[in-house]
Amino acid sequence: MMVKYKGLIISILLVIILGFIIRMLTSAESPKTLNDYYTHIKGVEYIISVFFFIIFPLYYIHITKSD
Repeated sequence: MMVKYKGLIISILLVIILGFIIRMLTSAESPKTLNDYYTHIKGVEYIISVFFFIIFPLYYIHITKSD
């Protein structure tokens, strides 16, 4: 039964993660110093990298599987 809803679960997780990234990008306080700005940008970059390293293998498996 879990296999039947695998695509739905992955889609919901993607929407949650993208919502988190968008909220993090738009609701941040204005940085007071250059170091604050750099730290914020670095954090966003790490989140996008982790997102890519999780999603790309799943997508690759999905497009290369044979039914």
